[in-house]
Amino acid sequence: MDEKLKAAADMYPVKMMGVRRGRGAWICLTDQGLRLLKAYPYSQNHLIYENLLKQQITARGFERIDRLCVTKEGGLSAVGGDGKNYVMKQWYDGSELKTDDRAQIGSTASALAALHKAMQGLHIECEWLQKYEPQDAGSRMRRHSRELKTIMNYMNGKKIKNDFEVLYMKYFPRFYAQSVSAMKYYEENGGRTIFEKSVGRGDFCHGEYNYHNVIWEGTKMAAVNFDRAAPNAQMEDLYMFMRKILEKNHWDCSLGMAMLTAYMKERSLEGGELKYLYTLLLYPEKFWKIANHYYNSRKSWTSCRNTAKLKQVIAQIEERNQFIDEFCRII
Repeated sequence: MDEKLKAAADMYPVKMMGVRRGRGAWICLTDQGLRLLKAYPYSQNHLIYENLLKQQITARGFERIDRLCVTKEGGLSAVGGDGKNYVMKQWYDGSELKTDDRAQIGSTASALAALHKAMQGLHIECEWLQKYEPQDAGSRMRRHSRELKTIMNYMNGKKIKNDFEVLYMKYFPRFYAQSVSAMKYYEENGGRTIFEKSVGRGDFCHGEYNYHNVIWEGTKMAAVNFDRAAPNAQMEDLYMFMRKILEKNHWDCSLGMAMLTAYMKERSLEGGELKYLYTLLLYPEKFWKIANHYYNSRKSWTSCRNTAKLKQVIAQIEERNQFIDEFCRII
C-alpha cells in the first residue's frame, strides 16, 4: 500500500494484515475482517446520508451490505496523503454475480425484493436529502428523446459520415418510435402517480443494482456500492437488473420471466408497478446511452468499441422486441 493510502488506513482502528487491489479500491485483510478502502468522490453531506440510509437498512434486517466503518476519531472518512477523502467499508470475500448462472440470478432477484422491503417507508433527516430533487422516469425519457433528436440533427448536418453515424441514422426512426411509445404509455398508465407515491412515502432505490454490485460469498449474497441510492420508484432497480442480465443472455424470455417471478415471490407488486416496469423496458435506453457517449466525446473520432456496442444493440433488436411483446402479455 502506498503512503497516500496508508495515511488514510491508519486513521481506522484496525490492524492491517494484508492488502490487494480491487475494482478501483483496495481490499484489506484486517484483524476485524475484510474491509474495502477507496476514495470517496462525493460530499461529506452525501456520506452522512449514505451512512444513515445503511443504518436503517440493516436495522430492518438486511445486514449484508457494505456498512461504513468509523475512524478512531469517530468520523466517516479519512484524508489520505494525496488530500483526498477515503472511506473504509465492510467487505465480502466472494465474487460478482455470474450472468450465466440462472439459480444465482434468481436468488439475486429475490434478494433485491428483500432489500426493497427494507428500503420502503424510510424517514431520513439530513441536509443532502433535503436538497435532493428526485426526477421521475417520464422527465428522464423526454430529455433523452430530445437528445436523440439533437444527435440525429447533428449527423444530418455532416457532409461526411463515419460508420457509427451511418448506423445511427439508419436505425434512429425505429428506436425513436419506441421511445415515443414508452413516453405515451408512461403518461397513460399513471407513471407519474406511482413515482410520486413512492417518493412521498419514503421508498428508496439502490440506484445501481447490477452484477458488479452484487457479491456472492458461497451461498450468501451481499449488496454493495450504494453511492447512487436515492428516493425513487423501486421498479427502477428491478428494470436495471433485468436489462443488464438480459443483454448478456440475448433477451431470453424464460430467464426474464423467472427473474420477475423470483422478485414477486418475495415482494408483491402494487397496482401499476408492472406497467411502470414495462415502460422502462420498452424505452431504448441502451441505444440512447451509446449515442450520448458518442455525442459527448470527440465526434471527429469514434472508437471502434462504440461502434461495436451500437452494432450489438442493433443485432438484439428482434430478441429484445420479442421479450417486450411477451412481457406485455402478462400485464
